[in-house]
Amino acid sequence: MLVVYNKSIKGDEKLFNEEHFLAVGLHVVELPPILKDGLLFYQTYLKEIPTLVGEGFSKKEAYRQMTEAYALYRKENMQENLEESSRELENETTSNLSLEQLLRYYDGEVFDGFKVDLSQFDEEG
Repeated sequence: MLVVYNKSIKGDEKLFNEEHFLAVGLHVVELPPILKDGLLFYQTYLKEIPTLVGEGFSKKEAYRQMTEAYALYRKENMQENLEESSRELENETTSNLSLEQLLRYYDGEVFDGFKVDLSQFDEEG
């Protein structure tokens, strides 16, 4: 499934070229131009993310579309990564704490599945 985004680029966004994509570790693949309606038609995609493509009657237009698609892809993935990180933090439990950390914040609450034999500390003190 190929995804082509046709939203226009905002003025503050930069148009990526092949060097920009290489700088972030992505490789642009330019397909040979084809004739469409009597004009050359260019197609590009990213080797690492082949669903992100750009098309147009100029290389600039093809790169513009691919830049937009990549920007949207990054935005969506960054949001997913943030949500996943927050879920991981929620899933952390007191069993991940060391004994020292647990005792530092202990307020009398009983923790499920966590037992400490405090008698060994009474004998030392």
